[in-house]
Amino acid sequence: MREKVMKNKKGLSEVVTYVLLIVTALSLSVIVFGFLQGIVPEEEESCPEGLGLIIKEVSCESGDEIYVTFQNKGRFKIDGVYARFAYEEDAVASLALVPLHDVGNTGSLNKITEDNAGEGFMYFGRIYYVPSPLSPNANPYKQLFSYASEGSLEKIEVQPFLSDEERNLVICEDKSVSYEISCS
Repeated sequence: MREKVMKNKKGLSEVVTYVLLIVTALSLSVIVFGFLQGIVPEEEESCPEGLGLIIKEVSCESGDEIYVTFQNKGRFKIDGVYARFAYEEDAVASLALVPLHDVGNTGSLNKITEDNAGEGFMYFGRIYYVPSPLSPNANPYKQLFSYASEGSLEKIEVQPFLSDEERNLVICEDKSVSYEISCS
């Protein structure tokens, strides 16, 4: 009889061990889930469907300057573009196009564009201190850009961006526009 009681106790201790392992595993998973939920942002900023920027025209100027004409064919205002170029049409456009102040044709740059021009960011609008977004179906917007002339410019690429409520940029990576051109 005593032998039967020992077998039951041994079986009970194994069940308790498994229950404790399961409870420990579940507790750890809840702790890790709570920790990761605090790290990952709840909602990712994204660009709305129906955002449609096109490059209407590109013309090479003397030296290392080009005019790019933009038009908004979408349903939402666009605050500006992140403009880059490449020397080969198959290469990734990774070099910044620098927006320039052009008194003769397009007027002055706004202050935010002047502050960020070297990085390839250009806000639409000619008012000196305050940029104004490019509205849907508005007149085309023509801008003079400069590029480092180490070869023949073969490709430009622009990505539209929007500003959120805190004036943070939301770059529309999936709305990138490429234009192949040959400027020597």
